[in-house]
Amino acid sequence: MTTAGMRCVLAAAAVLGALALPGAAFAHASVIHTSPEFRERLARSPSEVIVRFDQTVTALPGSIVLLTRDGTNGASAGPAGPA
Repeated sequence: MTTAGMRCVLAAAAVLGALALPGAAFAHASVIHTSPEFRERLARSPSEVIVRFDQTVTALPGSIVLLTRDGTNGASAGPAGPA
């Protein structure tokens, strides 16, 4: 095999190896806790909604929307501090 052919084989092996590594290692933050819990039924609206992630998350303006049953925005302005 020529040197150029060997380089192509090594490059292909490196690309396949990189694709085989788990992608979750560098993925987005994951939700670890919510309150109220997922699918929890409440008798009345909660005074707050808490979502905790496994790493720091920066909420951009307009990126979180809380809708009421009739589809209007029910969220108060501003992110909460760390809990």
